[in-house]
Amino acid sequence: MTDASPETRPPRPPMSDKAKLTLGIGVGLFFLVMIVYGLFKPSADEPEVTRDEYNAAVKKWRDADVKNYDIQLYLSGRGNQYSDVIVEVRNGRVERALYNGKVENKAMQDSWSVENQFRYILEDLDKAEDPNKGFAAQKNVRITLHAVFDPKYGYPDYYFRQAHGASPLHQKWKVQSFKVIDPQEAKDPKEAEAAK
Repeated sequence: MTDASPETRPPRPPMSDKAKLTLGIGVGLFFLVMIVYGLFKPSADEPEVTRDEYNAAVKKWRDADVKNYDIQLYLSGRGNQYSDVIVEVRNGRVERALYNGKVENKAMQDSWSVENQFRYILEDLDKAEDPNKGFAAQKNVRITLHAVFDPKYGYPDYYFRQAHGASPLHQKWKVQSFKVIDPQEAKDPKEAEAAK
């Protein structure tokens, strides 16, 4: 029996366009899953947020006194719900909120202002003291809270409520962009024009 050398083997047939497309889609999906996983999965050594860290972040946010800002977040939680949220705050009030590109109704538009993000974290800190009571979690479910606060303004840049065990209590958000709006830009266009 003789071994065929690389020179005597017949060439491989070229990959079909359909096979190339399938391979490309598969590789693309793999990297997309890895990016999303990397954004939201805390590392094994990621510390839990403390009340002192929370209080320091709230103080930094209040001291910064940001009344006009645009913030975009990526939310995940309650099963497989994912949302891209854009909130526009002017003079300390939410003027507009978009959820996956759609305008949110007035009753819900304040939900993801920075002030409400802090309120959600505080509520979770209180509930986490007794997760079975606070979250109505099953006895074998443990809740951990992870947060990273913006070093300049103090807003919650990343937050992850993680339920260890079978539970729909996971909630995450990550700020994609945050922009302080100049007070002159924040004014009503008619007022800004009159001020010129």
